[in-house]
Amino acid sequence: MIVEAHASLDLLSTTRTALGTPTITVERFDTARSVPLRSVFWIQDAGGGDVADALADDETVADYRRLSTTADASLFRAYHPADASVTDFYDCSVSTDVLVLEATSNADSWEFDLWVPDRESLGHFRDRCDDAALDLSIHSMYNDEPQASATSTASRSTSARFSNSRSDAATSPSHGR
Repeated sequence: MIVEAHASLDLLSTTRTALGTPTITVERFDTARSVPLRSVFWIQDAGGGDVADALADDETVADYRRLSTTADASLFRAYHPADASVTDFYDCSVSTDVLVLEATSNADSWEFDLWVPDRESLGHFRDRCDDAALDLSIHSMYNDEPQASATSTASRSTSARFSNSRSDAATSPSHGR
């Protein structure tokens, strides 16, 4: 099932404040035993602020690199420290088989589209977030399987959006949805 959720995370908080609430869309989170949490994200509408300075001053960014630039946005890769709340959020999702399909921020918090195997997994994910003192609220849930109902139309369009966002972000940005 697809879950739309809101979470108050510290991810890029200094950057968001310094740039006047830009639109930030995370394309991917990943990690490995030898690699800390890594995100790949677009920053759009930076309000004329210096993105490099903002990222360098951001306590939730251990290291970053600009990967690509388009006329209206820049694509970055960042590594995040183990004590950042986004790292806890990601760990909660991995341990409960929840996939972060998209994360978007243009204010003080983050909106997430999550794929969750079932309601039981969602319950475990929420419990893990509570245990990690993460503020998570669910906006909506719907089945990601096509059905003969109004929900199936939303499911199909959402699935198409996620499929498109998995393309090579450097050559075909999907941040302008």
